Amino acid sequence: MDEQEYQFWVNHIQHTIELKEGAFEEFDNWQNRALLGRLLANLNIFPPAIELMESILDEAKKVDDEHYIWALSDLANYYWIQEENKEKVLELLNTAIETMNKIQKSSFPLINKGFLYNQMWQILALAGESKKVSHQINTIIENEENYEFSKTNSLLFYCYFNLALFTYEKGQYEETIYLLKKAYVYSEITEEEIDRVVKTDLSPQRIVSELLSLINRYMYFES
Repeated sequence: MDEQEYQFWVNHIQHTIELKEGAFEEFDNWQNRALLGRLLANLNIFPPAIELMESILDEAKKVDDEHYIWALSDLANYYWIQEENKEKVLELLNTAIETMNKIQKSSFPLINKGFLYNQMWQILALAGESKKVSHQINTIIENEENYEFSKTNSLLFYCYFNLALFTYEKGQYEETIYLLKKAYVYSEITEEEIDRVVKTDLSPQRIVSELLSLINRYMYFES
């Protein structure tokens, strides 16, 4: 994308979102291009959003590991929504996970390793590969639970969370409740919060809905 097209999309955004004077003036600023790409994606305008986000990868990789990984994650979503390009999505998410492994860090304030795996599993499930997802998850649980973990663990949380979603789809609500309780052990959600829901007189299906609603918050994981 050249500067002229960039300015076209800045002008387009200005008709829908109130921007500060001078916002996005610097085309060469990769953070400006990233933000413009995300704003366009929020408006379901994905081709230029993809182009803008791809244009920042090399620069972000050099100076900001978190933003680089976050950009890869966003691009994976954009490619799936725009093209349902499973291979490209998996390539992007695997690169993001490999980057986290290389820098020996599994959680940032904006994104964590469990979230990246969750993205991958959700897309594989949508592509009809739920059995493959279940196998991957159970392998990770077997490996990860052998080690001591910090108070919160994003990978184990999303492992159990996804298994819970699979049982929920089958109408196995008691099993779903059990798996969600297992998931929340690895999150900042307290046992007291869970007990308040589980011990109500609601139906199992409604209890599941209430338990799922507990994650409608910002969640930070230590690992």
